[in-house]
Amino acid sequence: MYQQARILLISPCPEDHQTFRAAVRSKEWELKHATSWAEARRLLRDLNFSAIVIEANLGDCHWRDVFSRLAELDPAGAPPIIVTSADADDRLWSEVLNLGGHNVLAKPFEQREVSWVLETIPRASEELATA
Repeated sequence: MYQQARILLISPCPEDHQTFRAAVRSKEWELKHATSWAEARRLLRDLNFSAIVIEANLGDCHWRDVFSRLAELDPAGAPPIIVTSADADDRLWSEVLNLGGHNVLAKPFEQREVSWVLETIPRASEELATA
């Protein structure tokens, strides 16, 4: 049975939401948006996600904390995590990958790069392939 890929974007920035909305629209993926970790946690309890995209420094949580909190919510394994930051550099990329993250996106976003990164998510690609 086909299940639409669902992406959770955790960012307080309206511009991030607009860019991701445009990127997933062309793929017919579903995008859910949370502006804080508290809001995201409610969504994570109710829905399954193909990937989670998180701003590196949320007001109520840091990206490193999200990794551990996701493990608490789903001991079987969190979906791929993509970290976004205006200060994305080799150090951040290395940290994210070493902790099991999927990728890092530098801000400001280019819609083309956002689409490419989302297409590299294993679960999302598999779900789209079964359509």
